[in-house]
Amino acid sequence: MKREQIEAIKKQVATEGRGTVIDRWILEAWEEGRTEGRQEGLEQGRRERLEKGRQEGLEEGQRRGQVLSLRKVVEARFGAIPADVEERLAGASSEQLSRWLDRALQAHSLDAVFKPSQ
Repeated sequence: MKREQIEAIKKQVATEGRGTVIDRWILEAWEEGRTEGRQEGLEQGRRERLEKGRQEGLEEGQRRGQVLSLRKVVEARFGAIPADVEERLAGASSEQLSRWLDRALQAHSLDAVFKPSQ
């Protein structure tokens, strides 16, 4: 049944006090369906937000782990990490951190680890 038909029945029942038992049943079923649909939509939205938050949390946790690993390797091989390198670590993507970690394992200097990619 189309929304226009439902609205016509609603108007007839509400303003004119008329309507058959079937009209009233249609309105009740329509309202119930609308309520259930709204609840299902809210629940689906909640699940999607939860999954998105979970995924973002996993990605951030992975990135933090990469930063910690890179710091340990760099400090063990080259000593204290300069402030400018700390700033770069804080803003780096997971992919960039992974490249730096690979370099840190083999580089002969701190500059070689953090040189721009070519």
